[in-house]
Amino acid sequence: MKKGAANIITLAVVVIYLMAPVDVISDAIPVIGQLDDTLVAVAALMTTMARLKSQ
Repeated sequence: MKKGAANIITLAVVVIYLMAPVDVISDAIPVIGQLDDTLVAVAALMTTMARLKSQ
């Protein structure tokens, strides 16, 4: 798979995860619920940026 396609897939999966009503840690738990969403988004952006730099 090309790196460009991998980046698009990674970002699409993250957007779907963030929009989905089901989370790994429920958003009903204050702070921690939102923190897991933030960590997933940051990890995906860092991975995508690293892939772009290596191209």
